[in-house]
Amino acid sequence: ASIPKAELYVSSDPIGARVFIDGRDTGKETPVLLEGISTGDRRVHTRKGDYMVASTTVSVRRGVINRAKLKLEVLKGRLKVVSDPLEADVFVGKERVGRTPLIASVPGGARVIRVVKPGYKKFERKMNISVRRSNRLMAVLSVAPIPPGMVKVPAGWFVMGSERGNNDEKPRRRVYLDAFYIDKYPVTNTRFWRFGRPDYNAGAKFNEARQPVVGVTWFQARDYCASVGKRLPTEAEREKAARGVDGRKYPWGNQWDGSKMIWRENS
Repeated sequence: ASIPKAELYVSSDPIGARVFIDGRDTGKETPVLLEGISTGDRRVHTRKGDYMVASTTVSVRRGVINRAKLKLEVLKGRLKVVSDPLEADVFVGKERVGRTPLIASVPGGARVIRVVKPGYKKFERKMNISVRRSNRLMAVLSVAPIPPGMVKVPAGWFVMGSERGNNDEKPRRRVYLDAFYIDKYPVTNTRFWRFGRPDYNAGAKFNEARQPVVGVTWFQARDYCASVGKRLPTEAEREKAARGVDGRKYPWGNQWDGSKMIWRENS
């Protein structure tokens, strides 16, 4: 007696995978409607280039279009990345995979590898990741120039907070920050007026062109920074830049000295 036949629709993500039924090559690629498939449990698997074999079992019946949908996973290769200096973040495409020195399993095929460390120029390299042999990358990072009008605050620990201040300043603790850049001088009215007008008008005493802008909301400050390709400093960055690393009360030390600043008593 002959075995009843049926139809089987096979699809895959991505498409274009070779289709095998019970180990036999059909000569077809997904998506495909196969006719004359024997009923009963059939083993379906697909093969495609740099992807792992995907397989499933389908109970094939007559009178219906049986379906098999397979998700193909990219084969992965072994990537070793070393950088000079070390402790740089490594990205494959948009995904961060770790810090140097690094050994990681990454998808095979054409990939963009980026190695990033604060204070250094971004290193970028296109690589064809092999799934059959180890892939190696040595990234020599160049020191980035300090942007005009900014100063560099080196990476390291500093003392943040106070035991005598408000509750949101407590506790006094050591905090580590990566290196960052911060503007050397406050944003003036002239620079801000090119972007927009402050939300609040503080009056003529504060409206001279070279005075620091006042009356700006947090959202305006954020959007101004974005408009010039920068960002607001975090609370910790601002405190380290203004205070230094040793926990002093004022930028110049622990004793008040009004001559060290410009304020209402001397301006």
